Amino acid sequence: VSLHSHLPDVGAEIFGTTLDGYAESLAGIDRLIEAGVGVIVNCVISSLNLDHLIEFLAWGERRYGRRLAFKLVFPTTTGKGGRWAGIARLRLR
Repeated sequence: VSLHSHLPDVGAEIFGTTLDGYAESLAGIDRLIEAGVGVIVNCVISSLNLDHLIEFLAWGERRYGRRLAFKLVFPTTTGKGGRWAGIARLRLR
């Protein structure tokens, strides 16, 4: 499932949807978890969500516990956040 931020406006912008679409994505994840389906959240990292990445992962753990996994994706340096030379220097603690 694609989800790029715990902040609705950021997640919607990266995914190219509305705030309602973002809410529908969360509701879909909730239903999958409730049904016992293993869920992997794909998060495309960009300049739009990098500053909130640690908060996003912590939010996911608070909301879902260990019932889902996160997959962090770096597909390009020229995504919706624009050219981003900093992607080569990214280091998570």
